[in-house]
Amino acid sequence: MLKLVVFNVIWVVAALLVLPWPFVTFGLFFTIKDVSEGKGITFTAPFTYGLQVLKPAYIWALINLGVFFGVLLNLNFYASLEASWARFIQFFMVSVVLFWVIIQLVMLAMYPRLTEPSFKLALRNTVIIIARHPLPILALSIGIVLILIISSLMPVLLLLLSISVIVLLINNVVDSLVTYELEQEKISKN
Repeated sequence: MLKLVVFNVIWVVAALLVLPWPFVTFGLFFTIKDVSEGKGITFTAPFTYGLQVLKPAYIWALINLGVFFGVLLNLNFYASLEASWARFIQFFMVSVVLFWVIIQLVMLAMYPRLTEPSFKLALRNTVIIIARHPLPILALSIGIVLILIISSLMPVLLLLLSISVIVLLINNVVDSLVTYELEQEKISKN
């Protein structure tokens, strides 16, 4: 538990510093996967994993940065229009961003499970999991929102535990869904 608190503090500091944030995020997801599998971890685990996936982590960050700026530009553009349909477009853009965030969170938990990790494969598998299991993903999203609401009421939780708990929750849900899919695949082959 102490290690998760330390990893959470490291993640918050990395997010504030911006530049190490993708590296630490990938490292945290890989480390939490080890925690959920019952493997022993060290304080250097997130950094070791982060270094192993340094290039994909920053490619992921650049893609998300591009999406963020694209959506921001669209929201600003449509906010300046007086047309009634412009609000609908803004609402649609916010909905797409929320869906993109869900995809990214599930993809981050999917990435350590790949035998040959790649952004495309992780994204493809994530979309398949989300399409086949929308209710668990919806429950996961609601759980994340509740954790964030509670953390906003008690900011010390955000600093000490919330991010690690969210990553652990995402990892456990994705692990359950992937295990279910693999069992279904075995059954269908027999």
